[in-house]
Amino acid sequence: LESKHPDQTADAFHDFIHYINRLPDQGCNKITTDSGTEFSAEFNDALKSDDVTHRAIDPNSGDHLQLSPLNSMCKYIRA
Repeated sequence: LESKHPDQTADAFHDFIHYINRLPDQGCNKITTDSGTEFSAEFNDALKSDDVTHRAIDPNSGDHLQLSPLNSMCKYIRA
């Protein structure tokens, strides 16, 4: 992604969903994110068009720990 702008995040996720849904025995109908601005209205609109449920986690709650393994994996992939 060139930026974390909601439009770019939504487009990238839309492409990812369509890729995953083409794989045998795979699919995505739910996503959990932090409540960052990149996951705002445009992102939610894109998810609705793909029939994906979005759960935003409050970073000030204990729930944010659910995202730690994913954040670690993304840092590894980017390296």
